[in-house]
Amino acid sequence: MDSKTILIVDDEQATRQGLKKTLEKWSSGKYEILSAANGQETFDLMSKTKIHLLVTDICMPEMDGLKLLETLKNKGHKFVSIIISGHP
Repeated sequence: MDSKTILIVDDEQATRQGLKKTLEKWSSGKYEILSAANGQETFDLMSKTKIHLLVTDICMPEMDGLKLLETLKNKGHKFVSIIISGHP
């Protein structure tokens, strides 16, 4: 069985680390969990690694989460996505 990979994309380091720690505990080592701080890091990771689930913040500098998802889909990447936001 292939291992699934989860990618967390958020410009706030504390949020990335908190989500990663929570998902690692939840998954009990069943999934590889990676993180990226911005769109460029995401593109770099996805050029080398198949991502099955992408969790992204909406509000990020340079490229927001919605634009990131649109760009990845247009490049032919297939994955499930969850969009998060710390804004009310």
